[in-house]
Amino acid sequence: MNSNESSLLALLDTVMLFEQEHELGEKFNIFEAVGMARQEIRHSRFLAFLLNPLAPHGLGEYFLRNFLDHVMKQTDSPVMSRLDVMLADLNMAEVYSERDHFDITVWLPKQKLLMVIENKVGASESDGQLLRYRELVKQQYPEETFCGVFLTADGYDGEDPSWISIGYAAIYDQLQKLLHDPLISVNTDINLAIKHYSLLIRKYIVIDEKLIDACRSIYAKHRAALDLIIEHGQISLLREAAERFLADTPELEMTGGGSNQRIIIVGKEWKNITEFQVANTSQWTSESPLALWFYLDEKRSILSLILEVGPVREDAEFDREAFISQLRNEFGVRENKAISKIYTRIKRYNKPDVDQYDIESITDAMKRLWNDFGRGDKLRRIDTIIKDFSNF
Repeated sequence: MNSNESSLLALLDTVMLFEQEHELGEKFNIFEAVGMARQEIRHSRFLAFLLNPLAPHGLGEYFLRNFLDHVMKQTDSPVMSRLDVMLADLNMAEVYSERDHFDITVWLPKQKLLMVIENKVGASESDGQLLRYRELVKQQYPEETFCGVFLTADGYDGEDPSWISIGYAAIYDQLQKLLHDPLISVNTDINLAIKHYSLLIRKYIVIDEKLIDACRSIYAKHRAALDLIIEHGQISLLREAAERFLADTPELEMTGGGSNQRIIIVGKEWKNITEFQVANTSQWTSESPLALWFYLDEKRSILSLILEVGPVREDAEFDREAFISQLRNEFGVRENKAISKIYTRIKRYNKPDVDQYDIESITDAMKRLWNDFGRGDKLRRIDTIIKDFSNF
């Protein structure tokens, strides 16, 4: 047995003990099963469910009251005192998710209070977002007292100081308190859902110090094996997402030359047009000089769909500039832009706030970008342009 095999086997033994101790093994988790790990919308919906006293969870006002109490403790100028929170009748509360652009809205009519929760699991606040939302609340609900809660993975402060910042650790603590409160009794299904959700938070969003220390210890002890895994075992989520996307988009196919950040795609029909196979393949990844590609900007969490014309062979009888001009006209791009002889971008579509660690988030972004592009209708119009130029 060589040293690499010995290192990997020792690592496997350590990881098995680590998973058992920290409940990180491959146990079934209903929220993992639906791909919820970093899906902000789904987190918001489940939290709205727990916060709603009228929802069929059997908690009544319990979770909402404790959440309100925690929020008011985080600010020196609370809109409700903690005593008022404890004595308030919250049965009339109305809770919404994805209403008026807000992730979660909690309206307390008796207290004339509107609490808006902006939920950021993976993405960051966009420029001026919190300020715009606060102004929107004042415009639409001028009679209500505003309480803004900025919920993030680690509780960092937003740009607008009027919002109260809390982290998902507070949500986890509230759920643990609920699960271990002898005065609270909920049915088995709800209890299991709350337990699964709290484990999901702990596994993917809130990493406690004991877990961090354990990870550091394992890495220090098994660094050689882990470095080997990192070097040879990475899987491109972008490629997996592209395969899912293409399964529902049969008119497209993936071509070579991609990476963990870029996936190159061509129209299947393009390959069937013999006269269009004029690309300079020493500088381009396909025989046809036109390609679509998905690009994932990991630093800014933006996925882009780009249509680009590549280089054409010098011996090819193909009017590249006229072809680009026709494509620009199709996409409403101004004609006076310079035309590079190698790579000429026709159009770019962007989808922000993409969770690069969640395959569903990436796949959904691809579908939205394809819709922005114009789907199959736009592709068929491009096919017609290609055929016209190829026949000429």
